[in-house]
Amino acid sequence: GAFGLNRANPREAMASLRWVEAHITGGPTRGLWIYPQGSILPQDSRPLKLERGAAFIASRLEARIVPVACRFEFRDLTKPEVFVLLGEPVIATSPDHELNEEMTLALTELVDTLQRSIAADDFDRTRPALTGGRGVDTLWSMIKAPFLKRLPPPAP
Repeated sequence: GAFGLNRANPREAMASLRWVEAHITGGPTRGLWIYPQGSILPQDSRPLKLERGAAFIASRLEARIVPVACRFEFRDLTKPEVFVLLGEPVIATSPDHELNEEMTLALTELVDTLQRSIAADDFDRTRPALTGGRGVDTLWSMIKAPFLKRLPPPAP
């Protein structure tokens, strides 16, 4: 399932965080996907600013936090590719405010690493999770290719 936090109402937001704290326990197979920025922003927005809810939950559960960077890139395609890079786990042993800083640094480094890798076509650490489909330009090239082979070379 999915849920959101009503950050405009601190009491409701805290109730949601407490609900997660109560229901996510139960062993190492449990997981929770959190968008810690609290809103959808352009992928190159800096500095990253993480809200405190993820650190609040993680520190109470002594959770292992795995930062995830995700980018949508068109590169040379007409439809986007999706790249995903997983970071090293951050163990929640610090107080909330320190953990939030650790998470912010880890996520910023990971997102920047992914961006640099894609810009340099360096895919040692990542591959497209979803590959963009063929666009009209690719289809047109396939259609005209047989005809171009039959034409005589241009005169000198």
